[in-house]
Order: sequence, then structure tokens, then C-alpha cells
Amino acid sequence: MPTPQLIFEVHYPVTGDPRAVSLASGGVLGVHADFLNAWDQEALEREVRVCLNGDNVCGVVSNRATG
Repeated sequence: MPTPQLIFEVHYPVTGDPRAVSLASGGVLGVHADFLNAWDQEALEREVRVCLNGDNVCGVVSNRATG
């Protein structure tokens, strides 16, 4: 079954030894984020139909044009 993928990257400038960096939640790999779905409903339904139900890889990964 296809699963939607959400990628969220944050780059912080680090001075000093980057191995000494830690987050309030622990190490740098244990992050937490919340997601709020604010898609336009028609666009969301089109993406589900074309990408998920159509068994296609869509978005940045496939360089598919949006619109």
C-alpha cells in the first residue's frame, strides 16, 4: 500500500564541534514535529488519486511538475 511521505529539513548554523550539538528532546536524530493538514481539498484529492491510488511517485522526488 502506498504511503505518503513528508520531508521536513531544518539546517542550523553550528559553530564549534557539531558532535556536541543536542536538542531539548535528546540527540539530533530524536526530533519531534507536529503536522497540520491545510491542503486545498481538491488538490489533496487529486494527489491521492494520481499519486497514491495511481501507484505513482509524485512530488520533488520524481521531479513531477506541480500545477
